[in-house]
Amino acid sequence: MSFERDGYDVRAVFSPAEITALQDDITAHIDRVAHALYAPFELSEPRAPFAERLNRVAAHDPSYANLLRLAVCTDGHLSPWIERMAKHPELQRQVSALLPTASIGYSMRLRASIPRIPEARRSWHSDVAIDDEADCSKVRLACWIPLMDAGPDSGGIEIVPGRRAAPLAHHNDGAGRYSIPDAVLCDLPRAQLSCPVGSVIFLDSFVPHRGLPNTSGHERWSLVIWFRAEKATAAVAAE
Repeated sequence: MSFERDGYDVRAVFSPAEITALQDDITAHIDRVAHALYAPFELSEPRAPFAERLNRVAAHDPSYANLLRLAVCTDGHLSPWIERMAKHPELQRQVSALLPTASIGYSMRLRASIPRIPEARRSWHSDVAIDDEADCSKVRLACWIPLMDAGPDSGGIEIVPGRRAAPLAHHNDGAGRYSIPDAVLCDLPRAQLSCPVGSVIFLDSFVPHRGLPNTSGHERWSLVIWFRAEKATAAVAAE
């Protein structure tokens, strides 16, 4: 595996204690939202393990479980603890080594793959769909940070490896959602990635990827950080 050739790499970054603290931060956010609703707090399964809580809620009330998931995925990244994760010295060291030029900023979101909420999965796409002068097109690197072991059966990600000079053609559904048609990818190799907890998948912004079904019976939470940078003076040659 080589980031320069394949467009991705998996590297150890975080300690178990740091990941546990992030899980606790998400649990506290779910508690705050559940307490603010009319529904009894007990319906949010507060005593369930972190990796099972929302899946248990979805067993008796999928819409309530999805509301709690959306609350975390919408503004959970604003937590001071998550901001500290983005500035983690080892993560910053790895990012600096992989970016073509110095970082000019980043954005973050929390993601959750809940077995009983399969519609939350993303289809094929790359993090930059249109390479223009817009600020979002300056994303060069994504850091996919699972909060538990993630692989092909537990809501991991599948990619089409290889560095490219431009993103593959995306389809716009008319509502601002971009995806890569299967026909564009049918003859290209694919890889289903495994990432142990504490490690990070570093992904080039032009690499096509999608979420895999979660058949494990447990949730897969992840933090995604997208780093922006200006282009290097020499373009990356397509593999």
